[in-house]
Amino acid sequence: MRRIFNGFTLAEANNSSPRQGRLGGVSTCNSCKPIPIPTPSLNREGSRKVAFTLAEVLITLAIVGVVAAMTMPVLINKVHDREYDRAREKALNSIGEAGRLLAVQGDIGSGTNAEDFVKNYLSKKLKIVQMCDSDNLEKCGLSPTIKKLDGTTTMSMPTTIAGLGLPSIGNLAWKTSTTNYGFLTANGYAVNLFYNPNCTTDTNSTNTLASGYVCMNAIYDMNGLKNPNQVGKDIGFVTILYPDETNRAVAPNPTPTVTSGQKDWTKAQTACTRLGKEYTLPDKDEALSMAINGNLIGITSGLYWSSSAYSGNSSNIWLQYFNSGDRFRRNKAVSMFYVRCVRR
Repeated sequence: MRRIFNGFTLAEANNSSPRQGRLGGVSTCNSCKPIPIPTPSLNREGSRKVAFTLAEVLITLAIVGVVAAMTMPVLINKVHDREYDRAREKALNSIGEAGRLLAVQGDIGSGTNAEDFVKNYLSKKLKIVQMCDSDNLEKCGLSPTIKKLDGTTTMSMPTTIAGLGLPSIGNLAWKTSTTNYGFLTANGYAVNLFYNPNCTTDTNSTNTLASGYVCMNAIYDMNGLKNPNQVGKDIGFVTILYPDETNRAVAPNPTPTVTSGQKDWTKAQTACTRLGKEYTLPDKDEALSMAINGNLIGITSGLYWSSSAYSGNSSNIWLQYFNSGDRFRRNKAVSMFYVRCVRR
């Protein structure tokens, strides 16, 4: 039985005659038609089309959702941390620079109290849009209740130096002369300022009542009454020391917890660097600032290492006593004291 393809027998279809062509080839005669050969569906670029099933799509979306849920909080926290770091730098630059200018001009000790100082001196160096006494700090954007550095313990916004820290204050000038006053800056920073008109220059001596070196201590809140209202995040502090050309402003960023155990100075440094390359011991002025604000960071007692060597003997390192604000110096190789690191 002969099979017919498009009017030709199989033998005729396979014949290489120009008139008839080949099976599947291009016909050279009017009545010849090539046998169609199915080809895969191609996209515009000439590659095969690939399609996913609904199940595959749903599984992929579920995986993406899980990964996003795990990583987004970390990314958001990092963004917030950068915002808090910028706020700290901004507060240090603005409030610190205002204090430096007043010290250079000889006016940092000219106020009779915090209110007089803010109204008649600080306001000439810093743009202030609202002022509040200690009984009405909330009107200037300062929350009456804040979280300490650990993020869980709450405390009242300090209105006295005892509320700041140093439970057994040794320096009478800081103890009896310091008052506080609140204000709101043009860039939205709420500030609770503690002012000591009788601050003194660093004598670089041992067993000094170092709290007397503090001229100004400002607790700031970068976003007013909005949350989180937590020290180390939207709340920080800037301390201005020394009433002359040696004037310095610091805004330490301490770690939330104390490094366990007492250590010699070298091991104390190592304990900080193990936290990350941006961690270190505070210098002596940063350590004093932390002691002044001890209640905010959760330390009100103990001797802590600084990174600062005594100028008269480099083997001796300055220590900060958190009970009273005193400074001591001890041999770094044989002495053992507590460690609280700061992040640069």
